[in-house]
Amino acid sequence: MNTREKILDQARRLFNDRGLTTITMRHIAEALGISLGNLTYHFQKREDLVMAIYQELVTKMNSVMEELMHEKSAFVQIHRGALRSMEMFYEYRFFLIDLVFIMRNYPEIQRHYMRLQVQREIQFLALFTQLQKASWMRRAQIPMEYEHLYRRMQILGDYWISSAVSLELDQTPDFIRRYHRIMMELIYPYLTEQGREAFEKLNTESV
Repeated sequence: MNTREKILDQARRLFNDRGLTTITMRHIAEALGISLGNLTYHFQKREDLVMAIYQELVTKMNSVMEELMHEKSAFVQIHRGALRSMEMFYEYRFFLIDLVFIMRNYPEIQRHYMRLQVQREIQFLALFTQLQKASWMRRAQIPMEYEHLYRRMQILGDYWISSAVSLELDQTPDFIRRYHRIMMELIYPYLTEQGREAFEKLNTESV
């Protein structure tokens, strides 16, 4: 791990543990045992660090999504994609915990994140359509029903970690799977009998 990678790793850990707004460049330099000048040689300000960490997260997320696109089952794509995303976001949990602050103060990240959400919605709606064609998910019964289902999933996806931290829940590795189950249960009422059998099978296999 080179110096730049060490800085990013340490900054991410400090942001995760103590929050983005409380950590300064001096805190990061002290944790690394280097001078502030050495740190600012690589990253002039905290905003540069946050942007680099965000880009690191996006690169990893894109890799996961590309990998899942090779999975033939739309149901497996949704199930595994949600779990992998939640596991990855937990490694960068400060981003979701401080999401409102970041969206208000980092316009470049906000613009990119908004574009990413549009792409994710298109992908999920396409998967819902595949599930309907396979008779695993029922047809929409009211206008915008599946668009709103995705929106509920997106809201939960953005704020589940904040909920856990606010309620001081035990954040053992199992808690991610518990929240993943809650996420997946949003889909359950829309499934046919065949879809519900597949749902239970997937959840049993993932235990």
